[in-house]
Amino acid sequence: MKKTILITGANGFLGKNLCRLLKSNYTILASSRYEPEFKCIWLKFKDTSLTNNEYIFKKFKPNYLIHCAAIAHKKPTKKTLSSIIDLNLQYTKTLAKLSKLNNVERFIYISSMSIYELNFKVKKIITEDSEINPNNIYGKTKLESEFFIQEEFKNTKTSFTIFRPPILYGINAPGNIRKLIKLVDTKLPLPFKNFVNKKSLLSVNNFTSAIHRSIENKNTKNKIYNLSDDEIISTLEIINLIAKSRNLNLFLIAIPEKLMLIFQKLPILGNLLLKLNHSIIIENKKFKYDTDWVQPFSQKDELKKCFKEKK
Repeated sequence: MKKTILITGANGFLGKNLCRLLKSNYTILASSRYEPEFKCIWLKFKDTSLTNNEYIFKKFKPNYLIHCAAIAHKKPTKKTLSSIIDLNLQYTKTLAKLSKLNNVERFIYISSMSIYELNFKVKKIITEDSEINPNNIYGKTKLESEFFIQEEFKNTKTSFTIFRPPILYGINAPGNIRKLIKLVDTKLPLPFKNFVNKKSLLSVNNFTSAIHRSIENKNTKNKIYNLSDDEIISTLEIINLIAKSRNLNLFLIAIPEKLMLIFQKLPILGNLLLKLNHSIIIENKKFKYDTDWVQPFSQKDELKKCFKEKK
């Protein structure tokens, strides 16, 4: 008989890919606001309260839980701040409490690199022991959730595994990768010729492979992991690959360093330029050592598949 996995945020970018990968080996309980297109047991998300979520654990008795649901790309305002905190933090607390009460075997939490002190002006290698200092509400709620999970599952039958991924990419990925694709599609001259920074990314297919490996692996019990592709890449290389994959001619401009420093001080444009031009390399040795996991997909092949899709 198949074991059961509850996946929150099942209609999100990561959630969809996880459900597709795991449905052959597990019974999937998919929690989302709208019914997924794939075959599963759909659990319509109502709210983050204990009252409206405890029936899932009582009725379906999930063996494992993968908590992907989060608000990541919404700008915090007076109107949105409470909903961000509610979904990113309160929902995590609710699921953790119910997991402990119902003896869920493993609680897998998708955190973020945003919990680290990411100084975009300084090149650094991030390990699990790097300094923690989130600078936005998303990172702060992720970090507080991590602390709650570790405390909640002490001396219980439920173990946890926490992943801190960088930018995820894949077909229809949200975020900065999508923005770059749209920029290249404009066919306008782009000011990225000297963006030779190095950064770590993570293919959604490599990530789902690693999560799959961790579910029943004893070595990943109560552990926190950074994860990324083995390869590192620059923004310039990404842009060139987008253009090549989409058969577009690209005209790039090099911005002098002094002018770049001025642009980086601008309110909106400055933050985007800092993110695109920063160098952050993630060390992923810990997970590979604990699980003997080998990255199944090459970054170049995964990026090509992602960039060829025109949506």
